[in-house]
Amino acid sequence: DAICKRQRRRSFELWEELQKINESPLGVISILYTNIRSMLLVQGAGKCDDLGKRTGLTGWQIKLAKEKGNKYSIPELIRALRVIRETEKGIKTGEIEQSIAMDYILANLL
Repeated sequence: DAICKRQRRRSFELWEELQKINESPLGVISILYTNIRSMLLVQGAGKCDDLGKRTGLTGWQIKLAKEKGNKYSIPELIRALRVIRETEKGIKTGEIEQSIAMDYILANLL
């Protein structure tokens, strides 16, 4: 949520805490991708009567996406998804070290 709300300092602090407990970067990346994607779907849908039907998200997912606010523009959200996807692919193919992947994402998004 801190990343989605563009809380730079808090995002890096939380990532540091997750590293101390050996949290998997891929798990964090997966959650971040899902959150950014939900934000993009909700923002991109604009004002409509049935966001759930239009976006395919549940009411709960829509609520969470709206709570994160509009800290990113639609082009920024699209770019963020690409950065996250390419980083995840890089980890899986061995092009990017897992140990620096989240730092790379944070530096690119915030």
